[in-house]
Amino acid sequence: MERYLRRQGLRGNSYRFLVGDAKEIAAMYEKANSAIIGPYNDITSRIMPFIEKTVKTYGTNAFAWIGPTSRIIISEPELMRSVLDKHRNFQKSFRVANKIIRLVIGGLAFKEGDEWSKSRTKLNPAFHIATQANGSIDATMHRRCFE
Repeated sequence: MERYLRRQGLRGNSYRFLVGDAKEIAAMYEKANSAIIGPYNDITSRIMPFIEKTVKTYGTNAFAWIGPTSRIIISEPELMRSVLDKHRNFQKSFRVANKIIRLVIGGLAFKEGDEWSKSRTKLNPAFHIATQANGSIDATMHRRCFE
């Protein structure tokens, strides 16, 4: 898998049997959460220190290992658009079984397939500046959400 990712032009840490980058990630989160953060500091290093380090080290398109599973980090707008447009090819690799957590958190993060596509269509106006510029975003969003 690592060779395949590298052939695709992605860079990242070498795979470590079963644990991947888990030890490094845990240590970075522990260090980040022990530091005091000011009101004007960038919170990225506090919320996702490992992803920030990976992007700084390997570039905007990289990969990391969460246990034996690879995770791809994409920061280029065209690649992000491609992934979002082809959502059936890029399924999420996690499922939340607890229905209470799904209900509380909800949103696009937990939806897949046709359900995701329908929700994304409703939210689509929020991603277009032209709609926001004429001030009709509130009415459009309200109408779409209650269709």
